[in-house]
This record gives sequence, structure tokens and C-alpha cells, in this order.
Amino acid sequence: MASPTAEVIFRDQDITISSDLGSSTLPWTRFIDVWETEEFWMMFLAPNQFITLPVANLSVEALAFLRARLPRNDHR
Repeated sequence: MASPTAEVIFRDQDITISSDLGSSTLPWTRFIDVWETEEFWMMFLAPNQFITLPVANLSVEALAFLRARLPRNDHR
């Protein structure tokens, strides 16, 4: 990777993650669980497949947007 960063775009129906290696768009309905910590969230697509999302610098509004779209199984 030339630049070890990714761009994440949140929309009402989906999330898009893009980097130098490519991009992927996933509808919110694909996620089955989310585990929250103060620094990052693990957003699960399957029991052994997840996306790690850094959240330490996200606004309260962005976190509320995500919580409204992701399943809640109380893994905080």
C-alpha cells in the first residue's frame, strides 16, 4: 500500500471503505453484530469476519448514526 489509510463513507443504506487496494460497499443489513470499545468497534459480517473501525475521533452524531444502523447485542 502506498498510503496505509482508508476512507470510510457512511450513507443511510450502506458503508463504503476505500483504500489504495480497492473499495467495498456493504449494506447495513450485512452486519450481524458490533462490539464497541472507546478506541474502535468490531463490526461483524460473520462470526469470524469483521471490520475494525477506529471511533476515538468520531463525533457524537456520527456514533449515533452508526448505532441506529448496526445490530445491538450489548458487547460494549
